[in-house]
Amino acid sequence: KKRSGKIRAGIVFFLILMFKVGLFAGIVHAADDTIVSIDPASQTVAASTDFEVNVSCSPDQPIKAYELKLSFNASLIQVNSVSEGDIFNGYETFFSSGTINNGAGTVIDIYGLIMGAGNVSANGSLVVLNITSLSTSGTSQLNLYDVGVTNETEYVPISTINGSVEVDASAPQIVDNSPSTG
Repeated sequence: KKRSGKIRAGIVFFLILMFKVGLFAGIVHAADDTIVSIDPASQTVAASTDFEVNVSCSPDQPIKAYELKLSFNASLIQVNSVSEGDIFNGYETFFSSGTINNGAGTVIDIYGLIMGAGNVSANGSLVVLNITSLSTSGTSQLNLYDVGVTNETEYVPISTINGSVEVDASAPQIVDNSPSTG
């Protein structure tokens, strides 16, 4: 019995020493998150205006694929299209622009991935959303959900930053009546 007590004490001492020396630093210290965000984070647009919003990514480690969904206020804005961003430029990719449901205020099943070998570490845009504001004033949140980003083998830790669009129906519309020639 004395011997097992000494062994336990020795193991506890060894573990404490290992933590102090930092040999378990990789286990104790978690990696920073990859950030997926709406860019610009907020903006004000006039009624009946087309504008673009990016879903941007700032990878903490090399990434290879992503998936995401978006919700918005369908009484204030409509999503016209979703196109592939520039984050995977230079690679052959597979891209799904998702399914837009302007009645429900969602875009689901957006994803992209690098085909074959390769990954990226540089910041970039995952997707570009082409949006039209409607004729009602108000603020629509642009909420990312079910977001996943992977490296070569697994999902990486992420943080999402949502955005907003304020529709100002009282903003003056600028109409260019100047002649096309002359």
